[in-house]
Amino acid sequence: MNNVKVSDNHVNVNPGLLAGCSSLNELTLPIYSDHTTQVIGNFLKDLDLYFDLKGVAESLKLPLAARAVQDPFTKAWLSAEYYKLGTYENFRTQVTQLLRNDQKQSSIRCKIFQDKFDRNGENTLAAHYLRYVNLAANLHPPLSEYVLLGALTAHYPYEVQKCMISANLKSNQETLTLLGKLQAMDKERKAPKEKGLEKK
Repeated sequence: MNNVKVSDNHVNVNPGLLAGCSSLNELTLPIYSDHTTQVIGNFLKDLDLYFDLKGVAESLKLPLAARAVQDPFTKAWLSAEYYKLGTYENFRTQVTQLLRNDQKQSSIRCKIFQDKFDRNGENTLAAHYLRYVNLAANLHPPLSEYVLLGALTAHYPYEVQKCMISANLKSNQETLTLLGKLQAMDKERKAPKEKGLEKK
């Protein structure tokens, strides 16, 4: 007997398989806290997985989803629409439509094609890239990986752009690996200078 079945991006687990699994008690409800940085599709997948693993009854899914939404904009919408939604499936459909509207799509595209990496910010090179990859996941129709890579390459300082172009990158994974290496090299280069300043 197959204890785990995957269909339509849902993981269905035989409850008997999980009966003795104490770690399920430690699972926490996914939280949607910022519609400007979080991908609604990813949040909903996490929420579905949580419901499947916990065996949450259909009648409890909408109240739990409401508790999981903490982003002020989305929470305000949900407060106004909660009793009209009626079911969790209606919530999934309508919150997706809300957060994938034309204005938001346009805003995301502007960020992808116009923003720049801030050397003085807290993000690493790779973290900056990953943030915009996640934003791009909200776009419909989606950008191709090639177009996205080209747009995000332009975010970086000239010397980083030069390394990215000469590396002939083909995927997001290759790009993240290269950016991680460049960040590490930059850190090593700065280390002797920082030690010298400490001695003074």
